[in-house]
Amino acid sequence: MTSIINYSLSTTGSVDRLLDFINSNEFFFAIGKSTPWTNQWGDEVDDTNPPIPLASTKYITDPIIYKRAFIVNPIVESQCGNIEFESCGEVSYNNKLWTRLDQTKLSKDTLDILNPSNIYFSVSINSGDYSSPSFRIIGLYSKLSLLENVTTNKVIYLPSEVDNPGILHWIGYITPILRSTDKTTTFDLLLSI
Repeated sequence: MTSIINYSLSTTGSVDRLLDFINSNEFFFAIGKSTPWTNQWGDEVDDTNPPIPLASTKYITDPIIYKRAFIVNPIVESQCGNIEFESCGEVSYNNKLWTRLDQTKLSKDTLDILNPSNIYFSVSINSGDYSSPSFRIIGLYSKLSLLENVTTNKVIYLPSEVDNPGILHWIGYITPILRSTDKTTTFDLLLSI
């Protein structure tokens, strides 16, 4: 299992704004680009040396699937043991422990005291989720809209079911993740808002 955590900066906001962002959106990780990286993306770019995404990038190239994020929680530097939590899930990033806060179980007063300004997202991509032999791009979207007559509340959508992928919050260009039987790749993202 592979775990990737990246950090993205944007403007700071209040706890109310962070919770509103989480509660008013559905988040999907999209994977794409089944073909190898070539130097058309830049000098010396290949599958062992992927390009660096541009800040102006709005969409995933050659999308393969859009998969719903299975964990979306506010996160703070580790607080386990300092405040009573219903559950205290810690993740490690940059040699630092972070505590995932379950916003459905903690009171608003507790969240105000902890004052999270980061959100933790996680998704697991299984070999059975897609049929492409590999992928090289992963991104996080909100505001995904579906074509008419597409079933809502599915975990995975194909590009043919998506009218508009929505707002791209983060994108990563990576070395290829090769599809193989029973392989699961987990992507973790720490996003600051």
